[in-house]
This record gives sequence, C-alpha cells and structure tokens, in this order.
Amino acid sequence: MIKVLGIDVGTKTGWSFYDKKFNEDEIGKREFKSLAQYKEFVKSLILRFEPDVVTFSDTLVLYGKNVNHKSIRKLCACMDMIELACEEQDQLCYITGDSEAKKFIESSGKPDTKKWARKLLNCKMSQDEADSMMFSYFVSCEFKTANELKQI
Repeated sequence: MIKVLGIDVGTKTGWSFYDKKFNEDEIGKREFKSLAQYKEFVKSLILRFEPDVVTFSDTLVLYGKNVNHKSIRKLCACMDMIELACEEQDQLCYITGDSEAKKFIESSGKPDTKKWARKLLNCKMSQDEADSMMFSYFVSCEFKTANELKQI
C-alpha cells in the first residue's frame, strides 16, 4: 500500500495526504501569490509527509473555446511547479486523469466529490480539499506499490 499526497491544482490549492495502510489522512488548503511560493509549499508537504507518490489532475482537459485562457496558463504553471518540486525532491509524480478519478468514486452521473470526501473522512472540507482527497484515494486504490506507478 502506498502513501499518496494529492494536490488540487490552482492558486487556491487543496491538498490531502492519504495512507491506506495506517488509515491516516490529513487535508488542508492554501492560497498563493507567487509560483515560487507555490513550489516551496509543495516541497514542504513532500518533506513533511514523505509520500510514495505526489498526484494531481491534468487540468488541460478543461481547455476549450469557453475557457479563460489566462486561467489555463496559470493552472499549467502551477502544474509545472508541482513537477519541479517533485523533481528537486527526487519524488515520484503521477498525473491523474480527472475523469478517471471521478468515475472511480461514482460510476454514473456527476459525482459530488465534496459529499463523497465528507463521508469518507467524516469532516467538513472545501471543494479543493475534497478534490485533492479524490485524487489521493483514487491512486492509493488503483496502485498497491510505488513500483507499479514507476512502470507507467
């Protein structure tokens, strides 16, 4: 079983740590003013939790004609900072498909990630925290070891 640090990408970032083996979890959220601050925060989470893998959703699936292109550029820059923080910490990084994770928690219809995560953890949380927990939980259930992820 693997320890997973999940991150909901954005300047308002939700994060979660999930360790299925020891039934440990923790959630949080934070807002950032700079990309450097964002990267340093991700590195601090990696050092604090020592996860087997850091995961986040590929936000590029949102790219389309009705999307704010400036927002997409910011999200891409945040994703780059997560990957750079992982590289600097020699940390395995796995990009989760948003639709894969949502189908995992609810096979039909549009899943209510906030309701799902509240039920899982039995506590209130923001949408960003709930989304990050969905990514953490999905990866921890799909992969039993970090080696499985390394082979992808």
